[in-house]
Parts: sequence; C-alpha cells; structure tokens
Amino acid sequence: MQIKGLPEGSRTFPLLAGTKRPAGGRGHLDASVRHVPEGNYGVALDGQFLVVDIDDPDRVPEDFHERLYNSPTWTQNTRRGVHFLFTVPEGFKGTNAQIPGLAGDLKVNGYIVGPGSEVEGHIYTVRDMSRPQPAPKWLLDL
Repeated sequence: MQIKGLPEGSRTFPLLAGTKRPAGGRGHLDASVRHVPEGNYGVALDGQFLVVDIDDPDRVPEDFHERLYNSPTWTQNTRRGVHFLFTVPEGFKGTNAQIPGLAGDLKVNGYIVGPGSEVEGHIYTVRDMSRPQPAPKWLLDL
C-alpha cells in the first residue's frame, strides 16, 4: 500500500505520540510495508535507504550543499533541518557516520521520523516528493 508522502515500499512502525521513540516491540526491526501509520511513525532505513540528516542547514559546506540541495530526491523538513533520502544498492552494508565538517550525519541503519509526525511542536513535512534516487558513490564512500 502506498502511503501519501512516502516512497513506495517504505517500511513503517508506530512511535510514541509526540516523540521519536518506538511505541513498543523492536521498533524499526518490526517495520512493515503493511503498517498504515496513525500519529507518529518511523520509516525504517535498514538495507533500503540512506539518509543525510542535516541538523543545521546554515552550517553545510558549499560543495556539499550544492551536491545535496541539487539532488532531485525525496526530502523532508525536520524540526531542526532536512532529511535527504536515497536508495542503497542491494546488499549494501554501511554504518551510520558523522560527516566531517557538517552539522548532521549519515544514516543507513535505524529509522527516521515519518512525514506528518509531530515532535516538540514541529510537524515533519515533505518538501520534495521525488522518488529517492540511488545514493551517489561519494555518499556511499562516506
């Protein structure tokens, strides 16, 4: 089932109301394409997506800014910044990492808060509903 605002095939799971914390079970490990979100929910990344999580858009180096902000990929506003979502190659086994010189990080394991969820009075909103693009090599190498 396609969920409005989410890339096709996204696996979701419930979060506690008003938070980023899983509502029970094993969180993103229990995520399913059959879960229809109500209230806050998470979107599992594991083996499917890579997200560049920018916490302070004003502190993004110029070269990095150009490559990210000119990528026609699924993007959402968070309570502090932006998520850029990319697909990963089948079998990709990366790890989450801090990006040197950037106020943010790279996530390939775990989850992100889904659009429409509210955390600390901020509603996560989709800013670009484009299909997530394959992660460029320069991101995979990070």
